[in-house]
Amino acid sequence: MKYYGIDIHKKYSVYTLINEEGVVLERGKIANEPEAFARVMNHSTEKAKAVIEAIGNWYYIHDLLEELIEEVYVAHPQRTKDIASARVKTDKVDATTLAQLLRTDFIPKSFVPSREVRELRELLRYRASLVRMRTRIKNKIHALLTKNGLKHPFSDLFGKAGRKWLTNLELRPVYRNALEGYLRILDVLDREILPVTREINARAPANPGARLLVSIPGIGHCTALLILLVKVDID
Repeated sequence: MKYYGIDIHKKYSVYTLINEEGVVLERGKIANEPEAFARVMNHSTEKAKAVIEAIGNWYYIHDLLEELIEEVYVAHPQRTKDIASARVKTDKVDATTLAQLLRTDFIPKSFVPSREVRELRELLRYRASLVRMRTRIKNKIHALLTKNGLKHPFSDLFGKAGRKWLTNLELRPVYRNALEGYLRILDVLDREILPVTREINARAPANPGARLLVSIPGIGHCTALLILLVKVDID
């Protein structure tokens, strides 16, 4: 068995390869590209393990390595530094240190959910980010009205009646232009959120846990899936 320690950076990674005795066989710097990793990992027929830290673009590197070698581990960054400083006597956790910790089974492994779970998380995060943007735009519209001393009678300012009221407001040109711009952005965000929400709503019923959670008042499909995906880490 051989062991790769991989120190990830934004555009490149530094790796160290050691053997069972801890002897360094190879060191190098490679671009974070599939072809570069394939050239390094495929030149040896001996089985190998690799470890990376859970920082930056580790999702991408982890998935890339999974296609190339037998086992890939993700190390907890802070706990790795603590163990390294105690056992390897260095403050810097680099590729060589990671490889040695993996060889001696001292790597504090982080839980890595399945690719399916990670992709669903990204879908939920994407929707959440769009919803946050939409909320900020709505808040800007409310602030614009307050700045002009305007109050509205609607429970939902952005419903059909509220939108008609906003469209017909008499404002000075600078505020009218700003309001119309905000409303256009709001329309774009609504169009982007809709298909993502539909996809989440389509996926949730296939999950028994989600079906159970949505039976609780106030919990929708997005919240149900979010709870289940957090529970994956706890388990």
